[in-house]
Amino acid sequence: MTGASGLIGEKLCRALISDGYKVTALTTRKNGTFAKGVKTVSWTPSTDPLSENEMERLRAEAGDPSVVVNLAGHAIDDGRFSKKHKGQILNSRVGVTRTIGRLLAGMPARERRLVQSSAVGYYGNTGEAEQHEGSPSGKLFLSEVCRQWEGEANNWARKVDGLSVSIIRLGVVLDPDAEAWKKMTLPIKLGAGGPLGSGTQWLSWVSGVDAVRMFLDVIKGTEDGVWIGTAPQPERQTDLVKKVAQHISRPAFIPTPAWALKLALGEMADELLLPSCRAIPRRFQDAGFQFKHESPDQALGYLMND
Repeated sequence: MTGASGLIGEKLCRALISDGYKVTALTTRKNGTFAKGVKTVSWTPSTDPLSENEMERLRAEAGDPSVVVNLAGHAIDDGRFSKKHKGQILNSRVGVTRTIGRLLAGMPARERRLVQSSAVGYYGNTGEAEQHEGSPSGKLFLSEVCRQWEGEANNWARKVDGLSVSIIRLGVVLDPDAEAWKKMTLPIKLGAGGPLGSGTQWLSWVSGVDAVRMFLDVIKGTEDGVWIGTAPQPERQTDLVKKVAQHISRPAFIPTPAWALKLALGEMADELLLPSCRAIPRRFQDAGFQFKHESPDQALGYLMND
C-alpha cells in the first residue's frame, strides 16, 4: 500500500490487519504513523526512473502481493495553485503509479489487482447534472490530473499479465480527523460560516467510515473498473454549512463572494470551492453496499464527535 499513513490509509490498514491480511507500506516518511502490524518499506518514488537495483530491492522487500492499494498523492489544498504546486499534484500521482507499474512488471506473472484512488474531480464543474461512472471527464486542471492518474494505472493493466485495475473516484472525505473537515467547520464554530460563492454548488462527499468500507469491498471483491466513492446523497454547499451550524448552535449567514475567494486563493477557488459536482455511487448501490452515512444528517453526530 502507498499512502498508508494518510487518513484513509491508516484506517484501511487497521481494518485489513483485523481481517487477517498482511500489509506492507511503501513509504517516504521515516517518522510516519502506521497501524500496528504494518511492515514498512522505504522508497523514493519521486526519483523517476528508479534504478533497477532499487526496483529489485523493493520487489524483494515488498514480497509477492496479491493486491496493491495506491493512495499516494501530494495534498491538493496545500497552498495556492502555483506552477510548482500543480506539478507536485500531478507528478506525485502519475509518477507513483508509474513506479508501481514498473515494480509489478518485474514480478512473476500471476493474478494481481491494483486498487487505485482517484477523485470526482474527474468530472469537473457539472452544475446540476448527475454524474455516474460512465460520465465524461471535465475541463478543469484536476480533471486532467485524474485522467492521467487513471490512465497510467490502466496502461499497466495492458502491459502486465494478470493485472486488473479497480479505480475508486472519491468525493470529499468528511471525517473528524480530515483536514478538509477541520477547515470547513472552523469558520462555522467561530460564527463566521456561510455560503461560498452562490452556495448552490453540489458537494459530493463520503464519510471516512464509508470510504474505508468501500476500499475493503473492492479489495475483497472481483470486479474491476471504475467506482464512484461518494455518499448517495450529495449536498449543496450552503445546506451543509447550515446543518453543521444548527448542530452546534452557531449562525451561518456570512457569505464569501466568489470574487473574494478568487482573490484570496486564485485558481484553487475555481478548482476546489466553486465547482459543482453531483456524483452518484451507482455501482456501489447496485452491488448492495450498505452505507453507514447516506446523508449529512446521518453523519453529523459522527463528524462532530457527539
